[in-house]
Amino acid sequence: MKRLRSQVFKRITSIFHVKSKWLMIGIPIAMLGILFFLSTLNNVFTETYEIERFASAKKTIRSPITIENEQQTERKTRETIQAVEDRYDISSEITDERIEYVEEIFEAVTILEDEKKKGKKDSSAPLTTPEKLQRLKQILTQEITENVNDRVFLKLIETSIKEREEGKEIFINALTDVLKKGVTPENMNSATAELKQHIKYSPLNDDFKETLYELVEFAVVENSFFDVEKTMEARKEAASKVEPVIIRAGEII
Repeated sequence: MKRLRSQVFKRITSIFHVKSKWLMIGIPIAMLGILFFLSTLNNVFTETYEIERFASAKKTIRSPITIENEQQTERKTRETIQAVEDRYDISSEITDERIEYVEEIFEAVTILEDEKKKGKKDSSAPLTTPEKLQRLKQILTQEITENVNDRVFLKLIETSIKEREEGKEIFINALTDVLKKGVTPENMNSATAELKQHIKYSPLNDDFKETLYELVEFAVVENSFFDVEKTMEARKEAASKVEPVIIRAGEII
């Protein structure tokens, strides 16, 4: 009997010892689990707020997580795209053609001068002013004669060779600069004004300047045209570089 009691006692003691051991391990683990749960409770059960649209919140609200603000990213992308300037293609063909027309006018007057000198040598009767004008218009391209006033031709004929050559150089250099920048319907007036400014501050005499002012109206034309493909490509590239708007955990929203 005593032996049986001794065995039972040993058995109970052994069981108690094993349970105590597991309790010593289990309690700390359980406590860590509870602490972890409490620390993440805000992420599991987020607080909700009732806020009317366009109304201010009655208390400070902070984001519980890090997330992209898609609405703000879209707005930022939209603003970036709208800020991209339209792309234009400057026509070198129109630019060269217009410069050649102006050169042709001055060269035609030179040809007329050479014919005048030749006529003197041949003892031919000198041409009258109307005849000179008519001869000059025969030399020039129809596009020029139809769009340039006769006053310009007459003044060029009357101007000395030296001043005419100086005026030609000033005019063509300034015209080239203006056309290479690109002329659109929107900046036509400013482009015309820029060329006139070059003439205004040149050393030419005032009467000749007035003649060249009239020639400006013919020389400056639209040569820059909206390029859809380049514009779309530029907008697409700009949009791709927009960084997403991120709301960090803990930030006020």
